[in-house]
Amino acid sequence: MRFGIGILLLTLLVLAAGCQQAAQKAAEGMAERAIEAQSDGKVSADISGDTMKITDAETGEETIVKTGKGGQSMPEGWPAKLPKYPNSTVLSSMSSETPEGKAYHVALHSSATSRDVADFYVGKAEAAGYKKQAEMETPEGITLAFESATNTFMVTVVTSDGGCDASLQLMPK
Repeated sequence: MRFGIGILLLTLLVLAAGCQQAAQKAAEGMAERAIEAQSDGKVSADISGDTMKITDAETGEETIVKTGKGGQSMPEGWPAKLPKYPNSTVLSSMSSETPEGKAYHVALHSSATSRDVADFYVGKAEAAGYKKQAEMETPEGITLAFESATNTFMVTVVTSDGGCDASLQLMPK
């Protein structure tokens, strides 16, 4: 009798997990159709878990967005010479194909000060061959712009509760 109850409980657990996966897939499908309908069929959407890929039907240009509650990684192809700020959390990351090349956006949170994060990226960008084009500091935060022969790198760091939030953008010229 105990063996039968154990099998029944195991079967119910497997079915419950399958229902959750089916519900997740159904929600992803509904979101994909809503995005496609909003664009009048000009884009197609493919959502899987925390990753969304949107493809322009006319040009084939792709945008990949990863979102979540933190703990994400830097986007695939992000240059190692411009690393994630130490001990920061990646809140979201995105990459897209453009006619000029791949473009990226990363949102980070750190318990460090805005100045510490900005100084880190000044050092990393200059070591990677980028030249600083502009720096603007306000009481709310710091914005930096860099250029290399092929890319523009923008860093915006704003003070937030318990540290700062940083936005990193890397775009082809």
